[in-house]
Amino acid sequence: MLNIKILAKNQAEYEQFNVSSLSIYYQYQRLFYLEQDHFEGVDAIVILSPLTAEEQKIVTSKTANTSFLIFIGVNIESPIASNFRRFTTKDELLSQLKTIELEYVEYIKQDYINTCIPTSKDDELYLKALINEKMHHPQYSPQKKAKRLRLVGKQSFDSKGMVSLVGNTALGIELVKTYQRFSEHKILLIDGNLLKPTLDVAFNIREIETKVKSHLTGVDNTGINIMLDAIKKSIPIKRIIDQVVYPYTKSLDLLFGNYNYYNYEHYDAETLDLLFSHLKNHYTTIFIILDAQFYDELTLLSLHKSDINVFIGNQNLSDVRFLYNVSNVLEHKQGILKSKNYYVFDKKRGEKAIGSSVIKTLFKNQVISCHPFSTKKVATSLDKVLLKKT
Repeated sequence: MLNIKILAKNQAEYEQFNVSSLSIYYQYQRLFYLEQDHFEGVDAIVILSPLTAEEQKIVTSKTANTSFLIFIGVNIESPIASNFRRFTTKDELLSQLKTIELEYVEYIKQDYINTCIPTSKDDELYLKALINEKMHHPQYSPQKKAKRLRLVGKQSFDSKGMVSLVGNTALGIELVKTYQRFSEHKILLIDGNLLKPTLDVAFNIREIETKVKSHLTGVDNTGINIMLDAIKKSIPIKRIIDQVVYPYTKSLDLLFGNYNYYNYEHYDAETLDLLFSHLKNHYTTIFIILDAQFYDELTLLSLHKSDINVFIGNQNLSDVRFLYNVSNVLEHKQGILKSKNYYVFDKKRGEKAIGSSVIKTLFKNQVISCHPFSTKKVATSLDKVLLKKT
């Protein structure tokens, strides 16, 4: 399936061609502006709207990797290249897309031929027929060097350490779910939002109480409370840990948080510090979900004790401004260096977003992602960052 993006800055330009109705075999995404990140994994970009000076530079820097289908009248300040094609009508656009599709199919066929090893006479005859087969479409003419398909084995993450995930809880949890599928280590996910616990809902688990028989009952008999109670009573964590955590998968355990809001202000930093030390002896990788507000001991201690802190927000003005202010407050008031904090911005479709260049200017090389949230890509980037920090 071809991945196609359409730059249409106003609705009239978009409706004039109704590009999304051209074929069910193409995957479309409408763009309201053009950035470097928009080119990843894209086969073609249809340009219906005039380009800004910055967008002109982006297009000319990407001429070797992407096909550009440009509406007549849109000025492209670029040398003539084989992957720049112009159209005036919807039929011409459809014809251009069909040509790209045929090229794509041909590349796949050639890679298949090059990697196949015949094991019988029938295989040899079949491959010979494929090699001698000519493209049936009269408009086909190779425009780009054939893409080579890579055979990639299962990716694995080897990073270790403790990570605080702050802000968007739902995206943080989805990130951990993806990360644990590729990790070589046993992972613990802690619900550290003391006023708004969410792990039971996110993982669809009704039973939040532990199997430990204690004077703590009901909503107090949850993982984090039992752990802290055991530490105060000098009970070794290794004796009870299997009965306290919830084994979600073979590689992921959950530690439920606080469901009694009366406990909120009664956790002390010293016992929490011991808790993290004990848990680090049992798990090589620990994630803790935190609220974006920094008023309780657990949140502040987690930010200090973690190897890295990952702040997750939307790519809008209010979230960008908030996280920028937070990074300054944490450094000046809490002594948490900005170099320890990393940022993931999710770009919502249809929402006015702050440009990636602005975000990278504000947060420099601490930005993990600033485009529509992809758990696999963010998890991979997070693994690389954590490997460098630990």
